[in-house]
Amino acid sequence: MSTPGASAAQLRTEVLNAVLPWIPDAVCLLAPGNNLTASRNAEDAGADFKRLLTSVCNRWPKVFVLDSPPG
Repeated sequence: MSTPGASAAQLRTEVLNAVLPWIPDAVCLLAPGNNLTASRNAEDAGADFKRLLTSVCNRWPKVFVLDSPPG
């Protein structure tokens, strides 16, 4: 799944409503792969990402996060 420009809250909604025909071998969550400016401040962005990561980890057994430094 990929939704360019989506906020963490929007990505969480997408994850929670996704219907997959099988359990994936692994799920990669890209960080900051979402629109951090959708949050009012860094604390809100962190809280939104935590909810997203928690939802992904509750949904699938093997999850990893990749982070890329600012370009």
